[in-house]
Amino acid sequence: DMRGVEVGCLVGVVRDGAMRLDGGSTGFRYVGGKPLSYAGPRGLDNPRMGPYSLGPLEHYPNQNSAAFAASFLLNPISISLNQEFGGMVYRDPGGSFSYTAPVSGGEAAVDPGGPSACPAGTTTSAYYHTHGANDPRYDNENFSPADRNYARRYGIDGYVATPNGWLKLFSPTTGATSTISPLPTR
Repeated sequence: DMRGVEVGCLVGVVRDGAMRLDGGSTGFRYVGGKPLSYAGPRGLDNPRMGPYSLGPLEHYPNQNSAAFAASFLLNPISISLNQEFGGMVYRDPGGSFSYTAPVSGGEAAVDPGGPSACPAGTTTSAYYHTHGANDPRYDNENFSPADRNYARRYGIDGYVATPNGWLKLFSPTTGATSTISPLPTR
């Protein structure tokens, strides 16, 4: 049962008294599985992410992997709250990919931040976002026209995590949508 949620840069869901970001058996994913290595005044800080952030712990070999990592963590929370979350995917000078900490939106929209949200010296390659819970007013399993327009506006790929647990990719270059991978929904 959900006892509370903190959202700023998005912290996570507190279940049964333990911080749980991925729905798994450990409550310490937010500190890379090392709860004794990272501690702040309230025991939740990780110097690599800043206090109470769900920023990336790793760099990824490709854009799909970075988008999957962000979406894997966010999708169950997004569904539970019926709230969209989003951010940007970028390539660093060394060729690795990562993602910005998520921003929260409403039940039907989020502004992932645009290229200016990415760290200096990196190249924006995509944006990611979630579609919250199933809502009969929206086609939450597919990209909306606004989602596609966002990708076209910046000339970057778009990813959406759906309530039924799919990560989908939209390419503004080809106009094609493809399903990348299943995701957790709880």
